[in-house]
Amino acid sequence: MGKVRGKSSGKRIGATARRIVELMRTNPKISIPEIAIEVQTSERNIEKHTSNLQAQGIIRRVGPDKGGHWEVINPKE
Repeated sequence: MGKVRGKSSGKRIGATARRIVELMRTNPKISIPEIAIEVQTSERNIEKHTSNLQAQGIIRRVGPDKGGHWEVINPKE
């Protein structure tokens, strides 16, 4: 049959998501545009990844968009 595509089981995160988590761990105040530059992808792609990471309980946003910070809750390898 082939690979089943769609939502992941939550067991592992991909290379881009892993890089995003690492950037947030080293600089909790990093912005979406800054992450996009570091990862060399679009801001929209970073927004999708951060949304998925939040849904999986790996990261959370503390405070407002301006002046808040990222918190890595449960890093998955």
